[in-house]
Amino acid sequence: MAFSPLTDPSLHNEDDRAIRAIVQRRAGLMNAIGGIALLLVFTSTILEQLHAHPLWWWLLATLMATALIATLPLTFVSKVTTLELLWTFVALANLALIVTALTPTTVGAPQPELDLSDVPWPWLFQPTAIACAGLVWSRKIAVGYALLSTTLPLTLSLLFGYPLTVELFSQTLAHLGDIVFLALIVLLRAQMTTAALAERSLAQRIRDVARAEAVLRAKQRAVAFVHDELLSTLNSASTLTADHAPRIQLAADASLTSLESELEDEGPHLEGTVTCNDLELRLRRSAEDLDLKLSTQLVSTHGELPLTVSTTVAEAALAALVNAERHARRGQSPATVRFIAHITPASVVVTVEDDGPGFLVEETPADRLGVRVSISQRMRLLPGGLSRITSTIGTGTRVELTWRSVDGENSTYADNSTRDPQATAVSGMGDPIIRTAFLFVWCTFLGQTLLHANARLAQELPSLIVLLVAVLVVTSPGPDRLSRRRKAVFAASVGLGLLWTLAASPDTGTALATRHFELLGYLCALLALRGNFSVAWPVFAATVVTLAVMLAADDRDFLVHFTAIAGAGLITGTSWNLILRHQLASITRHRSKEERALVALRERDLAMSAEQSRLTLIAERVSPVLEEISASSEVREATRLRARLLENELRDTIRAPRLAGGRLADAAASARARGARVTLIDDSGDGAADLSDSAEESIHAALSSPDFSEITVRLSPPGRSSVGTIRSTGAGGITRIQLP
Repeated sequence: MAFSPLTDPSLHNEDDRAIRAIVQRRAGLMNAIGGIALLLVFTSTILEQLHAHPLWWWLLATLMATALIATLPLTFVSKVTTLELLWTFVALANLALIVTALTPTTVGAPQPELDLSDVPWPWLFQPTAIACAGLVWSRKIAVGYALLSTTLPLTLSLLFGYPLTVELFSQTLAHLGDIVFLALIVLLRAQMTTAALAERSLAQRIRDVARAEAVLRAKQRAVAFVHDELLSTLNSASTLTADHAPRIQLAADASLTSLESELEDEGPHLEGTVTCNDLELRLRRSAEDLDLKLSTQLVSTHGELPLTVSTTVAEAALAALVNAERHARRGQSPATVRFIAHITPASVVVTVEDDGPGFLVEETPADRLGVRVSISQRMRLLPGGLSRITSTIGTGTRVELTWRSVDGENSTYADNSTRDPQATAVSGMGDPIIRTAFLFVWCTFLGQTLLHANARLAQELPSLIVLLVAVLVVTSPGPDRLSRRRKAVFAASVGLGLLWTLAASPDTGTALATRHFELLGYLCALLALRGNFSVAWPVFAATVVTLAVMLAADDRDFLVHFTAIAGAGLITGTSWNLILRHQLASITRHRSKEERALVALRERDLAMSAEQSRLTLIAERVSPVLEEISASSEVREATRLRARLLENELRDTIRAPRLAGGRLADAAASARARGARVTLIDDSGDGAADLSDSAEESIHAALSSPDFSEITVRLSPPGRSSVGTIRSTGAGGITRIQLP
């Protein structure tokens, strides 16, 4: 679901309603801060009007102010419906207060001119009331409310017969500029909704990653168990001579015990920690029962390790030792192995080095799983884990296992936790809705100037043109942060405008100052909201200096009112930016370590449940053969054949899962039973598409043919674009088939 920053998202399902609640709370918090700032600015005006209105009017005004102030703490604890009721009350109460304060006591009689120098203070409180309307009502209704409330004195004058003066039209145009706050609150809601949706999408991605990692680890664990505990026993039973029967029996007993234990287990309990000394003892014990000439040097320090690190390193080290026992012998003599480990809470380094015949690592056949699955893949799936295997023909093999702490974080998330929060900001403050709103405000100022069309017009128009440049610079499309060039143009236009105001005559300068201070207050609020503090605050400071100079030259105390409004807008914009920045930063942090751990644990349990089911099916096939081997002092030929076929079947499930099962598995078993050597390899990994009917038919035909003594099927071979190849060897030579 995607939203434009200019649209008011309509959120329907449960998750979207939750997002709407979050957005409403945050936007309401911002509005409450701005409203309280306005109340503080107008405190002196409110006190001056204490005796101008009846008691019931003040009771309603007090309830309105209390409701607004109450929304500040309630945004953290209350239901959104409660907040929306309070916002509705504030909007309607503000409207009622203005109407009742300006309604004449006698209707129909000639009315005196409205004294706009002493208008009821709720008319000055309109920015907050308009924002409340924008939080509760639809876009059209909120705009209608804004137009009605800002033009109330003019409307009531037309209704009750007040004289229509130039000052009345001028003040109405000035207050129409408050509609800009509706544009800001609408855009902020859209921004925060987009950010909240991005946060939800990121949370879903975390779950997807955790699920994928959990499935991968569960499969790796199952594959490693099958290889380490079952395939080796089956291989021994099918290849070793009768002289090794006792050893085969012991291996079968051990495999049955391990299989039974694995089926009873609910999955790897890898939460928590162990001491470094515990890992050292486990490594020592793993080498005790192996037929090796062992030279050990195991050292550990004080401290603790994650249990998952201890388990993974110990299992990979045991696999390396077992490989040395099997493949590094020189004749009947056991291999000589150096077993070295250095264990600290921040790192683990384990080395297994033998003096065997060695092998070419790069030429290891793809169907050999010992090094690839039990060592390399184990360590690769461990965050911070690494394995390095080097071997030289005639010299021996060295396996080095290392783990380095990843600062307590899973490396999967590292790219998301270090990004600059502002880099994820939803740009939108240069959108047409904002530019239109500010241009509308500028037009109201132009209207005020034209209403006073006299000798001042020539002095005021250049100042308005300078303000127009400032508006266009700030609201132009582009990044939220102004470039140096835009900053320079804005600063120059503001400076020229303020200097022009100081140079004008007292009457003209006063009119220019009111418009400059008010519009600069809006622009500073917008700049602060966009994070341009280095521009907003100096501009406000320049406004204050200009005010001080004007006050020193003449008594124009009412200009303090406009400067205070500008300061309140700047403070509000700054606080809004900090709140929005906090939300954007929470997106990049997205979830705490505890949440990630819970997600990973839940997905791990699901993945392990699936792998336990798969292991149960394997156990049903393997257990009868192992029990027969364990119960007999001699391995019969029929048992050897069953063990060999079962070993190859299990290898197929690991090496070529797309070819394991169904009629292809039956065809492969039949070919092996008649003596053919069958090798099935699939390099595509998880998630590959199913085979086409024609490819499956070609493979089945090759496996079923009695003319071939050796058949190799390889799917998705590296470096090739074909689906796969079939290589068959028979009396007529070698046949190669490219699968379609």
